[in-house]
Amino acid sequence: MEYPIAELVDRVAIFAVKAENGLSTEPQRDLLLKEVPVLELKKYLELMKIHRAIWNMEEMITVQYSKNDFSIAGKIYKEIREFNIQRSEIKNSIALRYNGFQDIKNFRQKDLLIKT
Repeated sequence: MEYPIAELVDRVAIFAVKAENGLSTEPQRDLLLKEVPVLELKKYLELMKIHRAIWNMEEMITVQYSKNDFSIAGKIYKEIREFNIQRSEIKNSIALRYNGFQDIKNFRQKDLLIKT
């Protein structure tokens, strides 16, 4: 299994957060973790922090949907978009270090179309 380094670090962080929340990911996580360069530990920890926040916000959205409170859910979703921008920036910084492909996202321009 071969992934670009940036994707690899991101996937391992996702698996770690899933494991923290009671989902079994050990076989996949352990396999990928062997491939993560030690140099990227700081980026890995930053990605884990982002994925934890997104996980918690997704849970909050589910609660708001169950209450039919779509206004609050929409505000939470906008926060998730901000975290995904940070996530993309971290992945791009990893990709640049290893001459990999960057994750091209255009979140900021699209946000101009969203009314708050």
